[in-house]
Amino acid sequence: MKSNWVFRILPVLFVPVFSVPVFSVPVFSVAAQRRLEVMDYGGQVQVVDLRDQKPVFLKKKVFIENSVQIKVPENQKIILRQGTDSYLTILAHSDLKIFFDKENQNKMSLEITRGSLLLVLRSGESIFVSGPIFSFEVKNTEVLLNYQNGLLEAQVLDGELDFRGLGRDDSVVLKKLEIASFQADLENAGPIVDVFLKGRKVARGLLSPMRPLEPAQKEKILKEIASLNLARKKSVEKATKVIDPSLICKSPFAKFNQCSWTCLNNPKDATRCEYQKKNVRCLRQRCFADGRWSDPTELAPSSCLIPLKVGACGY
Repeated sequence: MKSNWVFRILPVLFVPVFSVPVFSVPVFSVAAQRRLEVMDYGGQVQVVDLRDQKPVFLKKKVFIENSVQIKVPENQKIILRQGTDSYLTILAHSDLKIFFDKENQNKMSLEITRGSLLLVLRSGESIFVSGPIFSFEVKNTEVLLNYQNGLLEAQVLDGELDFRGLGRDDSVVLKKLEIASFQADLENAGPIVDVFLKGRKVARGLLSPMRPLEPAQKEKILKEIASLNLARKKSVEKATKVIDPSLICKSPFAKFNQCSWTCLNNPKDATRCEYQKKNVRCLRQRCFADGRWSDPTELAPSSCLIPLKVGACGY
């Protein structure tokens, strides 16, 4: 596509020296962990190894640690796990590339041409998200990002996000169940970014005010989070049945003298222990030698996580 550069002579220092309609493919990048585990995917999801442009055979429980391009068609998605309890879900009509920097401890970046990305970051994990018209960090937050044709939208289900356009001073802090968007100014179908002296870039556009998440929007995110929680549960149960016979307790699987922390009476599709609701409790139980869960102890609600936790009892 032909690029028309618009030069401007300006008398004041630190004002734009030129404006550039961004004709390259719109992308946003994510700096993150060293590899991603495939948890679930649709049958028509296409993955290409960028080293040799050859198709990659997808299957569950494999790791992506080399640069790839992923295309997700209509009515499909792919769920990837980062670390032990954070997820990246690439939804339908998305086209992206994942890069791994072998010279920098295999650091990961992600470039999206178009589409939607659900980030579920837990246990204090953070990801730096950037692109032609935006740049911010997502930390310990559940957020759905949609990017299409110079329009970026963020829907926060839980946590907090400092949301803004690239290089701009105006921002909005999104909290639980809030939404905002940034619409870039367009020229010849590309977003416009002003380039200042010393290379500083500022996206032209309009930041919307914060507004409450609508029920239908909330329901969509909850559905996706419930889907990835189910994928994680199936993955753990399948692996433990085959690999480790020492897991004598079931629902959840655990070894002798391990404990589980369960959020009882929690709403079916909840993504966290909603202890403020009636009859919701956090219960710790210990795995006995005969395969029974017993020794129940009620704890502070903050001790319970979704999905449930199994590990050393600590007492």
